[in-house]
Amino acid sequence: MTAPTGPVWPYEAMIARMLARPNNFVDTLADELRSFYADPSARAPFPVSVVSVLDLGLDGEVQTIVKPPLQKLVAALALLTSVPYAEAYRWAFLYGGGQAYTLNPINGTLESGDWALRDVLRLCRYLSVVQNHPVGVPSAVSGAVEKAATGALNAIAPNTSGQYSLVKAAFPVPSGASALFEGVSLLWMPGPYAAIPPDDEYLGVQVDSAFYQKLRLVEETRPLPGLAGDSWATFAFEQL
Repeated sequence: MTAPTGPVWPYEAMIARMLARPNNFVDTLADELRSFYADPSARAPFPVSVVSVLDLGLDGEVQTIVKPPLQKLVAALALLTSVPYAEAYRWAFLYGGGQAYTLNPINGTLESGDWALRDVLRLCRYLSVVQNHPVGVPSAVSGAVEKAATGALNAIAPNTSGQYSLVKAAFPVPSGASALFEGVSLLWMPGPYAAIPPDDEYLGVQVDSAFYQKLRLVEETRPLPGLAGDSWATFAFEQL
């Protein structure tokens, strides 16, 4: 289970699970990871680990089901164009939901998660409620954000209907622990570099914005890929 570099996933057991049920291995694979992280040494130095299992699809479902509502969310946020209010309004939209980190209440250091990430499901759940939107936003923008967020939830959140969803399972270990992560996250810098919590050595201080904005995954968040217009990278770094 452990190695000089830290805990190692039980790859042999996981592969055996997949081979035993090649068309339906999500639950058994999740159980294997649940058992692995039940050992506190596998979670160290953190008291809680969150496991998520994603379904990337066999027939291009990420392209046809997941991508469109995320493009619509980018397009909706891009409707805010008045300077300097656009950035302030987007901050209010994105800061209000989906925080994926906690701070030590005594010294303000990072306790869990990542300052530069937003949990997509929790963020979209927040944005899907118009009452959560900042006061003063045009109704057309608010409606577009609500619709896009609802569409993203339908495409990403686990469901029991048998329909495709990007997240098949997400759970904390040990069982019953609170979790700020529900399966998939996105990069968003909520403030300038000076606001990065002490002892946070993760994405906020390491990400290269020039490299990030060229990633295909990011480029394809443009409503019209390959053409001029905002991608998610526009919003990810605008608060710096």
